[in-house]
Amino acid sequence: MTPQGKQTQAHSRALRVQIEELDDLHRTREQIVRRAQKRAAADDVRGRILQAATGFERFVEVEPVLFEDVLDEELAKYDRLLSEMDDVEKRQNGILAEIQVRC
Repeated sequence: MTPQGKQTQAHSRALRVQIEELDDLHRTREQIVRRAQKRAAADDVRGRILQAATGFERFVEVEPVLFEDVLDEELAKYDRLLSEMDDVEKRQNGILAEIQVRC
């Protein structure tokens, strides 16, 4: 095999590995989305909101702003998933940058 043929073969293998890594990241992203969807389907904050509302209704007019702390706590459950998704995005962007340099 010629030196140019060996170099082409090496580039081809490297690209194949990177494409497989991108496929793995795609699957990881899908798993994170499924976990978020599963959590969202099982998540019901109505009980906490109603409990907080009964404490407020005696003293003030109940408005959505009064429940921001409850909602912030509930949304914090998703922070880890967002962080995982950010990590996947960074890894994906790194691989794509490597592919662009290689091509």
